[in-house]
Amino acid sequence: MIFAANFLLMTIVWGHNNFRLKTVHPHEIGLFDEPFKNITFELRQKYAHLFWIPFFPLGKVWTVNRGDGKKYVCHQDIVQMLNQLQLGKSKASIFAWSGFLLIIAGVIIFNIMEQVNHIKWQHYEEVAFAEKAERLNKKVDSVAINDLYLFNQKEANEKYYSYKKTPLKVLSVNGDKVLMGVWTNNSEAMDASDNSGLVRLVNKYTIEDSFWMEKAMLKNAIATDEKNKNSFPGIVVKNLSADAVFKLDEITAMPKPILKQDYRAEANSKSYVEIVNSGLDVRADSIVPITKGVNWQLSKARSLKQGEHIAIKTSDIGKALLHCTDMQHNHYIFEVSNEAGWAFNETKN
Repeated sequence: MIFAANFLLMTIVWGHNNFRLKTVHPHEIGLFDEPFKNITFELRQKYAHLFWIPFFPLGKVWTVNRGDGKKYVCHQDIVQMLNQLQLGKSKASIFAWSGFLLIIAGVIIFNIMEQVNHIKWQHYEEVAFAEKAERLNKKVDSVAINDLYLFNQKEANEKYYSYKKTPLKVLSVNGDKVLMGVWTNNSEAMDASDNSGLVRLVNKYTIEDSFWMEKAMLKNAIATDEKNKNSFPGIVVKNLSADAVFKLDEITAMPKPILKQDYRAEANSKSYVEIVNSGLDVRADSIVPITKGVNWQLSKARSLKQGEHIAIKTSDIGKALLHCTDMQHNHYIFEVSNEAGWAFNETKN
């Protein structure tokens, strides 16, 4: 039983079969006797298959068809007569190569689809690159104090721009001139690769130098062609490096404190919450009630450096304003509410 099942499985997975290539009637080779009246000779193509799909031919064979649905072995003398008349010289049918043809067709279709997707993606990147360049140009036109300009740097002996970003902070604007502040004398200041890197940078260091840049120069640092982004000449900023060139990659705002409920604190309730800061280092100065008759109280610990937390207590449901200050004496105000769960939303000073 197991042998029969295995044999059936192997027959389906890998085996051989045949199909008709040509039909020859007896009178075509000079056979007119009564025994040959109702029969035909068939040239059949044998092939190897995998899951019933023909993969390659295995040769040709003559058979006798008596009309009963069965195939009989053709006598060797008749085979010789058929071959002498060159009736057996049919080419192998392309159908016998179906499996390989399907594979080749699949590979061709896959490559075409890959090329189409590549062209679509390339077009998408070019459009996105052009839109980004336009957005950066508009931001340069409307430059604002405390904006951060992030530059990619390419050394003289390098082929590609570094993925790392060199940040410059807008300190002042005078017509078409922009006063840029730079963090100097520390390699970490030149490695603000993402928002968390910027937060670490601003938390740890201060602006130690500054220089003026023309808006036109900043615009010249914006690459507009995605295809030439690595060969883009960039601009020379001698205040940063005399040997490297710089490409403007992004313009963003200065990092701010980000206050959220610390869900790990087990004592959290409607009247008590522990908050954690995942952004810029600040100190919690005071909390001022908005809702009348509700008292608010800060814990003795007031430091809200990145990753640190403090506690707030309240006598009832309501709102209050939490005042914070960073190292540069910038003032931040958060509206604190426990009316529908704890919420901390920054408001304008």
